[in-house]
Amino acid sequence: MDSRAGLGSQQKKLDPTLEVQADNS
Repeated sequence: MDSRAGLGSQQKKLDPTLEVQADNS
């Protein structure tokens, strides 16, 4: 969980669109 949260935060900064798509999936 912690690892995912950290990754999501970093990915969001790098590619917010990608994060949104992954969340939607």
